[in-house]
Amino acid sequence: VAYSITRFQKIPDGMPTMSFLWDVTNPNVPVSELAAPSPLQTLQYNAKNPDVLIGGCHNGLICTYDVRKGAQPTEVSKVERSHYDPVYDMAWGQSKTNS
Repeated sequence: VAYSITRFQKIPDGMPTMSFLWDVTNPNVPVSELAAPSPLQTLQYNAKNPDVLIGGCHNGLICTYDVRKGAQPTEVSKVERSHYDPVYDMAWGQSKTNS
């Protein structure tokens, strides 16, 4: 379940950008927190390594996370090579070399 203001460029000042991962069997406490430069619109787990996620931000950036390393993204796309609109969906690409 997610909540986000999706009107592009209409996010109010001071809007929190933290996202939380929850375990449905223990809904009282989040399992993990994710910090992002802009609110996350989508998250996808890596099928081969569930500790690694990619997130699409409201401002068009793509972030990668390793939940074992904390809340901050391990990588963030450069603004000049990112999307111009919010990222609503993404998918992991598989390769023969598993890279």
